[in-house]
Amino acid sequence: MNEAMTHAEASEYLLQRLKTIEEKLDHIFYYSEGEDLLKTAGKGSWNVVEVFYHINLLNESYLDQFPAGLKKAQEVKSATIKRSWLGKKLENASLLDADEKVLKSFKSPKATDPKAKVKAGFAIVEKVVFQELLRDLKEIKNYSELLASKNLDQLKVNTLLPLLKVTMADALFIMLEHTNRHIVQAEKILKN
Repeated sequence: MNEAMTHAEASEYLLQRLKTIEEKLDHIFYYSEGEDLLKTAGKGSWNVVEVFYHINLLNESYLDQFPAGLKKAQEVKSATIKRSWLGKKLENASLLDADEKVLKSFKSPKATDPKAKVKAGFAIVEKVVFQELLRDLKEIKNYSELLASKNLDQLKVNTLLPLLKVTMADALFIMLEHTNRHIVQAEKILKN
């Protein structure tokens, strides 16, 4: 992302990233059978449904905070979007290289680890996971469109890291790069 983007350019960038993600998802759903979605890359690794559940858990940790933040939203006053240092770092943590390979691997926090959720008594229901993923992407699209006219780069939301916050604009960038990273992971699981 270009550092000197206007709000409208940032909105358009996010919408293009979302379009790419949706195309990848369409490909996964079109070419996959139900049993394919339960395959894993290896012992102890996540299957495609668990990967999507992980995406949902992270996205919902941010999206659940957006309605309250929007109540404080105002029209954009500055020409360029402001990104926080932490927001850029968290976004960059999910980036892939030009060949869509992971640059850095991280252990997922317990709050977004599907296997930890199952151990804690949560059930992963395939149909619900897919519905939530599509709903979340629709919400991200709506908020990305709002970024063109509202000061989402001035409104803070909590991260999964205690006491640390990023702007709502940062959260949109983080969610999309994180989602893309794991959609690519799901594609690789299905190819094996």
